[in-house]
Amino acid sequence: MLYSLTFPPTPEHYVKYQAYAHPYPKAYGYIDAPPLVPPLVLIGPAANPEQIEYPAAPPEIPPPPALPAERRATGPPFEPGDSGSFAPGTSPSRLVAGSFPIARLTLLAAGANTGKIWVAYKVGAAAEMSFPLAAGAARDFEINDLSLVSFVAENATDKFYFIYER
Repeated sequence: MLYSLTFPPTPEHYVKYQAYAHPYPKAYGYIDAPPLVPPLVLIGPAANPEQIEYPAAPPEIPPPPALPAERRATGPPFEPGDSGSFAPGTSPSRLVAGSFPIARLTLLAAGANTGKIWVAYKVGAAAEMSFPLAAGAARDFEINDLSLVSFVAENATDKFYFIYER
């Protein structure tokens, strides 16, 4: 007899890794297998394969849903692991306006800077109230959202270099 299993597309189709159960959870030689889900469906005897009506091909699995709008960056077109330079100016500013998830941010103040760049996380940056980056100084952040970091420079022409990892 031939049997087939029919699996409807579910979010579990997107799981990349799943730990498997030990094949012998009971004493050696004794396996109490649970019933199959979905159950086996009889499609005909195997003696005459020309007369078997095979089930139709399953539909294509739909693509994963798009990220909600609040998770998309609204700043420059950043790529994973992107880098660049940024001149924050003398008023508090951010690299991106919308939420932008990352894992690590590294900043390096330009060696030609004449003043400090002040860096703040989750609050607006202000001179003398945030973390200072002097000319040539660097700082690493392990953060989860690039839009929560704000900057302000003492001089409008001062800049810093950044690189982030996702």
